[in-house]
Amino acid sequence: MPVVGGTPEQIPEAYSAATIVNKTLPANTWLLQGNRDAIVPALHTRLDGAGTVIMAGAGHFDWAHPGTAAFRELLALLDKQL
Repeated sequence: MPVVGGTPEQIPEAYSAATIVNKTLPANTWLLQGNRDAIVPALHTRLDGAGTVIMAGAGHFDWAHPGTAAFRELLALLDKQL
């Protein structure tokens, strides 16, 4: 069962609400993507007004796992922004 409680056909409004391409992004937004992410399409990292970081070798969840290169990149980005 998908995390949002159904398939896109069953609950299209939930999928639309969770899709960043349907949002107006606040200033100073960064979109982080691993080039091995099989969950979120790379298209979602190409949005006007947002910075983009594509991490070679990173998957979808690497940004949240301490010890990965993607996690270190996230911390460095936060350090620069704060």
